[in-house]
Amino acid sequence: MDDKLAQTDEVWPTIINESQALADEYEANGWEVITITPGDVVPVPQPGDSEYSHIGLDVLVGGDMYDEVEAAVGEFNFNTAEVFRQTQNGLVYLTLIVKAVDAKQAISLPLYYRIAEAERLFSLINEGKSMGTRIRPLSGEGVTFDHDDPELLLPDGSIYD
Repeated sequence: MDDKLAQTDEVWPTIINESQALADEYEANGWEVITITPGDVVPVPQPGDSEYSHIGLDVLVGGDMYDEVEAAVGEFNFNTAEVFRQTQNGLVYLTLIVKAVDAKQAISLPLYYRIAEAERLFSLINEGKSMGTRIRPLSGEGVTFDHDDPELLLPDGSIYD
């Protein structure tokens, strides 16, 4: 087994628990929070992709979770995000909380991706392209949250400069 993947298996449950703890804090302060655990997270475009419809993170979730996110996006204006990030052993671990501040609605996502798989993403951001996080079911386009400050989702340090 790949050592980095084994380390991910050890760290990932901690990231999920921290994401849930943050969601619990928001709920204790009167927010409604949708908490999602993704099935897969992929930086896009991938190295070698000649065509792409999205720049950022592609987050695959189960159909029931996606339906809840889609309904919330249809009803509320998610206009800000809070990100907690850690870079370790070639991986970026994140908790992304997208928020509809006026409605006190939030979506909490634990995420991770391999830095080596994000080189193309980094170069496009350096060219001034916008970055977003797309949440999608197994089939379908999904919903995308644009990030005004993509640096919050990128690795610590300057490897993408």
